[in-house]
Amino acid sequence: MTETVETTPNADSANSNFEAKRAAFNRLDAELQPRNKAVLFDALAAASVTHVIVSFDGSGDSGQIENIEVKAGEETAALPTHDVELARAEWGKSEPQRATVNIRDALEQLAYDFLTTRRQ
Repeated sequence: MTETVETTPNADSANSNFEAKRAAFNRLDAELQPRNKAVLFDALAAASVTHVIVSFDGSGDSGQIENIEVKAGEETAALPTHDVELARAEWGKSEPQRATVNIRDALEQLAYDFLTTRRQ
């Protein structure tokens, strides 16, 4: 008697698994973004920062942050140097990765997040 065993992966199953992982990642990422924004804005407010100007040069899939300027009222101020804890979604994981970063890195990270977000 001959037994037939399918050896090729089921494409529908793989696509379904990928879509489920992507949906979970996007959901967690969307949940974390307002928390990260609040943590960063609270730290900036505690340092009397009232405005942040992020200069970005680029278009499409490429570009970079050229400059970050902060103001206290109408006066240019020094960028605070203390750290904040941000949370990031990781592909395939249900819990976020937490990292302590300086204010400049946090500003860059959130600016890039907002630039790449396609949510309304």
